[in-house]
Amino acid sequence: VLIVTPTSAGERKVVQLNVHKKITALATWTRSEGESGPDLLCIATSSSLSAYDVERNSDVFYRDMPDGVSALSIADALPGSSAVEGGGSVVLAGGDCNIKGFDRGGGEVFWTITGDRVMALESLKPSAEDQQQHQFATSVLICGTDDYQIRILAGEAEVVADITEADAVCHLVSLGHRNRFGYGLANGTVGVYEGAKRLWRVRSRHAPSCLLAFSPHAEENNLSRMELAIGWMNGLVEIREQSSGQVIFKSRVGPDPLAGVVTMDYIGCPVPVLMTIDIEGRVHAWMPQPTQETPEQESLQIVRNEPVESNTTEQLSSEAPVDDLPVA
Repeated sequence: VLIVTPTSAGERKVVQLNVHKKITALATWTRSEGESGPDLLCIATSSSLSAYDVERNSDVFYRDMPDGVSALSIADALPGSSAVEGGGSVVLAGGDCNIKGFDRGGGEVFWTITGDRVMALESLKPSAEDQQQHQFATSVLICGTDDYQIRILAGEAEVVADITEADAVCHLVSLGHRNRFGYGLANGTVGVYEGAKRLWRVRSRHAPSCLLAFSPHAEENNLSRMELAIGWMNGLVEIREQSSGQVIFKSRVGPDPLAGVVTMDYIGCPVPVLMTIDIEGRVHAWMPQPTQETPEQESLQIVRNEPVESNTTEQLSSEAPVDDLPVA
C-alpha cells in the first residue's frame, strides 16, 4: 500500500506499507462529527481485516475473517439507526454470504447473512429533509452480490428492498440526495436508483471499474450537488448527471483500465480535484472551474493535469459516449 500525503508546501510524502497478503479491499475511516481518535485506513485481505493508524504507524485492531472480505464500506451509523441516534461510525465488511460490522475499537456490532458473495457495499444516511419527504427514515445499508441482487437493509434482519439485476453487482456509491445511489454491473451496465426505483441506466461494451460521487461545479453554492463519476476498463472516465444519466464530461486517459477514481484537495486549491489512477500507476487530475464567458453563457470546464505534458483544457461535454448500448 502506498500512502501519499499532499502538503501546502507542494511536497508529497509517500509511505509504503507492506501487508504481505493479497489486498482485496481498502477504505479510509475518517472521524464522524463528535468522534475522537485518529483517521484510519482499513485493509482487507482474503482472511483478515485490520484498521491502521497512519500517523502512529500501528494497527488499531486486527480481526481474522475466515469467510474473507471482498468489499468494505464506512457508515456514520449502524444500519437501522436514525440520524439523531448516533452511536458512532462503523466499518462494514462483506465476504462470502455475510456482512460484519466493527466499531473503532474492533468490537463486532453488526452481522447479517446474504445470498451470495458480497461484491459491493454502501451506506445511506438520510438528512432530516430526506426523512420527512422520502422513503428511508433511518440509515440503511446497500449490498450488491454475485447472485445479481441489490439488497437494501435497515438492520440485521430487516430487508427494505430486494432488487434483481442482470448481472453481478460490482459497484455501489451513495449520491447524497433523495436516497439515490449509483450502481455498476459486471456486464457493463451503470445506472442510478432512488430508493428502490431505477432512474436511468446505460450499458457499455466495457465493464465499469470504479464509481465515485463527485461535484463538477466550481461555484461554492453548487459543491453539494453530486454527480456520478465512472471509471471504465477501457481507460475512459465520465461524469454523468445523477437524475438523467446525461454525460457532463468524458475523457480517455489511456488504454489501461482505471483502478480508482477519487476526489480530494491535492494541490491546495479551494475546489476538490477529480483524480484517476490506472492499473499501471499513472495518475491524472482534473480541476473544475468556470470558463471566462459572460454570465449568460457560463459553463464549466475541467483542467486536465497530465503527468508529463503541459496542462490542457477540456470543455465539459453533453454528448453521449460512442460505446453506449441499449439496455433491454
